[in-house]
Amino acid sequence: ELGTRGSHQGSGIRVCVDARQEALMSTLVYHPFLIKPNHKELAEMFEVELSSREDLLVYAKELQAMGARNVLVSMAEQGALLLTETQEVYHAPACRGKVVNS
Repeated sequence: ELGTRGSHQGSGIRVCVDARQEALMSTLVYHPFLIKPNHKELAEMFEVELSSREDLLVYAKELQAMGARNVLVSMAEQGALLLTETQEVYHAPACRGKVVNS
């Protein structure tokens, strides 16, 4: 568990978290380098409907305010959106092929 690794803070270890809602949210106090919710998980976390890229950014920024440094939101066939700790925003289109899990 990340909770037992809190002593690594400040040691230069970069932690990336791709976990379900409860586990992901519990890691934010440790300021993980990157978290990766998908768009459905992000909507569930905040009990909202996300209908635009701007909506995704609003809640990605909320996750940063809660402790995440960088937030990567996967969006199935719509690709992925990255919000960096310096507030830069990048969008990557999805690879061609059948989406199995985002």
